[in-house]
Amino acid sequence: MAAAAKWLACGQVADWLGVGTFSGKLQRVVQLPGSGDECVLCSVSSPGCTGGVLATSAWTGEDSVSGVDLPDSSVTRVLFVCTGNTCRSPMAEMLFRKLAAQRLACRDWELRERGIDVFSAGVAAGENSPASPEAVHVMREHGLDLSQHLSQRVTREMIRKSTLVLALTERHRRALVDFCPEQSSSILLLGRDSFDIQDPIGGSLDEYRECALQIGHNLRLWVEELLKKDV
Repeated sequence: MAAAAKWLACGQVADWLGVGTFSGKLQRVVQLPGSGDECVLCSVSSPGCTGGVLATSAWTGEDSVSGVDLPDSSVTRVLFVCTGNTCRSPMAEMLFRKLAAQRLACRDWELRERGIDVFSAGVAAGENSPASPEAVHVMREHGLDLSQHLSQRVTREMIRKSTLVLALTERHRRALVDFCPEQSSSILLLGRDSFDIQDPIGGSLDEYRECALQIGHNLRLWVEELLKKDV
């Protein structure tokens, strides 16, 4: 990573690159759109920043930045997929990050150096749409900031490079298997009892809260299973 790299200010929007060495340790690296400047996400150790999750992650599939190599075998990469990537899957991504960080006794921005990548996408997502206001509101109630999220459409590369792909409904799971059949064994339903997480779009805040509770309940089981070897 360039010596001139700097901390990313709270609230700035940036593109995900990967990881790089900064201040003597691996850090999550982003790039300011149009500027080419590399930054690291703000953390409680950065000057003038109170820390916290800045945004969900845009996909690049890269495992190295500025000479720091992280082979696929060293990374547990989890991809959440719904329809539009504006409410269910980004909420799942944010809640998984929170639960994984709690499980590993680290901060969100340290997950990548612990070998955990988390992303979300949609089977019919437009590019760069914000999260729904209700999803942002409910995540804020969970202490998470979804306000900088931008949607992205799922690609075969995302699926192929993911350790686990969790679909929000059976319809999504079937669509992903049809789209990338060679990865069918890694494409599963998020609902552990084989039930769908219903789309709250257009619904009330209470419906979004119930959706987040269903997601969180199932994620706790996934986190325990995926990360038990790391504690």
